[in-house]
Amino acid sequence: MSICTQFARPVVAAPSLEKHPSSEKHPSAGNHRDLVVEYTQTGGFVATHNTAIVKEASLKPVEAKALEKAVSKSGILDVTDLEKLNRGAADVFLYDFVVESQGKKHHASYDDTTLPKTYSDLREFMRARAKPAKAVRNK
Repeated sequence: MSICTQFARPVVAAPSLEKHPSSEKHPSAGNHRDLVVEYTQTGGFVATHNTAIVKEASLKPVEAKALEKAVSKSGILDVTDLEKLNRGAADVFLYDFVVESQGKKHHASYDDTTLPKTYSDLREFMRARAKPAKAVRNK
């Protein structure tokens, strides 16, 4: 039995050039040091209002890496303005995230019933740094 090799080509495995979708849209993702993340947690049974603003440039390298990873994992850099709230939910926390990166703002709002699991690391990172918001007085 003979095999026709006229059109045969050697098969060579090429290195994978696949990238995470966020990396393609944001070439400097994972190495920009310009992230600013604003976080607000409101609601719940006792009507809390906690906020945090974290500037990546002010963090230690290990913390900055954790923030970059949490932001990337969340997928927030792929949205401009997103709100997913369960209007009928009672006694739940509302989470508001604003991420500024490369001069663009990305905003997402969720509550306990709609928060994607991909946001859990970002929520915990920011929650650990959040403080009760100061009361605003009307004059």
